[in-house]
Amino acid sequence: MSLALVCPAKKLSSQYTPDDPFEDEYGFWNSDWDDESPEGNNWHIEATDIRSAWGYKSLMSNIDIGVVDGGFDTEHEELRGKIVFPSGREERRNRPNHHGTHVAGIIAAEQDNGIGISGICPESTLICVDWSPSTNQLWIGDLEILNGFKNVVKAGAKVINFSVGSSGSVSGNSYKFPSIVKNFDALLYSYAMGKLLSNGYDFVAVQSAGNGNDEGYAIDASENGVFCSINEKNTFLPFFDVKAEDLLNRIIIVGSAGLSESGYVQSPTSNIGNTVDICAPGIDILSCTNDNTYGRKSGTSMAAPVVTAIAGLVWSVNPDLTGDKVKKIICESTKDEVLPSEERHFDFLDYRAYPLVNAKLSVEAALKEKDNFHEVEIISAKKTEITFINKKGNLFIFETNSDGSLDCVLEEGFYTLKTDELQKEITVNEKTIVEL
Repeated sequence: MSLALVCPAKKLSSQYTPDDPFEDEYGFWNSDWDDESPEGNNWHIEATDIRSAWGYKSLMSNIDIGVVDGGFDTEHEELRGKIVFPSGREERRNRPNHHGTHVAGIIAAEQDNGIGISGICPESTLICVDWSPSTNQLWIGDLEILNGFKNVVKAGAKVINFSVGSSGSVSGNSYKFPSIVKNFDALLYSYAMGKLLSNGYDFVAVQSAGNGNDEGYAIDASENGVFCSINEKNTFLPFFDVKAEDLLNRIIIVGSAGLSESGYVQSPTSNIGNTVDICAPGIDILSCTNDNTYGRKSGTSMAAPVVTAIAGLVWSVNPDLTGDKVKKIICESTKDEVLPSEERHFDFLDYRAYPLVNAKLSVEAALKEKDNFHEVEIISAKKTEITFINKKGNLFIFETNSDGSLDCVLEEGFYTLKTDELQKEITVNEKTIVEL
């Protein structure tokens, strides 16, 4: 099945929209906005209802997000001032890498600066670690990732992105590693997670599911190593206050989705199985690359930071949430399904549909965890932009669906509701229905 994007030619929506043009390196695919028909260089934002989540910007606080990847361009025009390191040592050993810079841009690229792109969670600080080994480093790669994980959590990161994995080392004639290999990774990372939780840290670890074996054939995501390897039976937890479920409830494994004529479809190379929790757009994702450039990349490495950034938005609107609650919200607050790929090399593997992450529903679920936030239903005769203004002067900007309907979540109290054609005062309480 072919997965492709189409250059759009659609009217610009008046919903909250950043002024970043989303032009690619060739100067085309300048993307208009239509969340009901995702296309172009901003399709990953449209597909996951991120603009609707941005309608709650006035409720979002800054959040620290960890990124353990292959190095970062700290002077990129979209990332300057947004990247910090857990220590001077980590800062000195950072070597800019297109992959790490691309991941960082998806999460936190500057919004409304009139250039390039907008990150999904632009009001975030990225605590970064370059895990890639070099001649003057003593750690092997796996231990570098492990060390990076511990360092960014201790430095304050709440959500940590790991666009890493080892499934690409599995031989093309095979679909798995020996059990001892996976169990060793599980031992290392379960112990590290357990110790951090036991010491009072809380977090969510988001990892890419992996892009198949060394020939690009999708295999079970548990073969991708790191957090993908952990299951209920192979954890090492010598802590009386931490159980295996505490770890599993703080790990989100992300598959890659693309667009096709039939809707959202999992990328043919994206790993599958029980380990995968959710999918996110991962094909032709435009983001930052080194030296103030931009480029499109594909893979579960691009899908994972979409989920990481949305988890950041969730925690930013409700800092009182626990890591396990954040995962539950992300994985259950969905509406679209990602169909399994029709390209299957190992037919006996567990091909299935997965939910597509949704930013609006996730942010709203986080708000509803607060006692004084309630659902608001708008009924209108046509599609229109709606702005709610509370007594503090905070704006909440949304656009109704094509049928004129809108569901949102607002704090109880008095609001001024505005459209292009009317203005009215409303009171939000237990369940508010407004007909326009």
